[in-house]
Amino acid sequence: MTSVFGPPPAGQFQIEFARAWLHGHGIHAQPTRFVAMRLTGQGPIRYQEFTNRHPIALGLLAAVWVAGFSALSTWAPDHQAWYSTLLYAIFFAIRVWFNHEQAVGERRLAATLPRRVARPVAPKLTDFLNGWVACALVLTYLGGFGMAAGLFALGELPAGGVLAGMTLLGVAAATWQTRRALNRPALAEDALSLLVDDRLRADEMRSATFPVMMTFAFGATTNFTDLVAVQLSLAGLLITSMVCWFVGRRRLNRVGERRVSAP
Repeated sequence: MTSVFGPPPAGQFQIEFARAWLHGHGIHAQPTRFVAMRLTGQGPIRYQEFTNRHPIALGLLAAVWVAGFSALSTWAPDHQAWYSTLLYAIFFAIRVWFNHEQAVGERRLAATLPRRVARPVAPKLTDFLNGWVACALVLTYLGGFGMAAGLFALGELPAGGVLAGMTLLGVAAATWQTRRALNRPALAEDALSLLVDDRLRADEMRSATFPVMMTFAFGATTNFTDLVAVQLSLAGLLITSMVCWFVGRRRLNRVGERRVSAP
């Protein structure tokens, strides 16, 4: 089966798109044919650009989506909890498909490289994390497992099981995406394409650590329990982790901008 994210020919549109992308990331250089193919051939690059530049808008869209499902579920209130669970399952399936197709597209693009430029230093997890982002991850995932254990202790078995399962899926997806971003070889033929590869890798890590999936997980869990204290705790946990993530990513972006220089 052919991936929808395969490398297209680098025409004028691709060159202009690549030039705008480079300028937006503080890279003042003219895009080569390979860089244009790399950026436009990924397909999901437009989605990543939106999520990276407008995370608040993405969070609002997620909230509207959840609210829409909740409104629909009022027609069948006995199944409201399962509507929100279905929403999470759909989002998880889209994320898995998205990352799979991106990996397939990168393998196809790698086949067009006559030679590769290796990174002088292997990427490390600490290159993409700071204390704020680490705090957000701890609050999101360990907090999710902790809340699930609390729900089990309170006898809220359906709510605890749903939260534990969704949190486990979120950890698995984030871990897989993080390992792929760190371990994949560089797709580069010169200094410029190597710099672009580094920025794309950073975008992948940013996407992997963004706790958007847990927005749906915590929201779905509140529909399985009537305990107001639990619902408020889940909301507070999510809001706090989001604030930590936004602060952490903002600081990392500033550091990255200072490091970028024209090749």
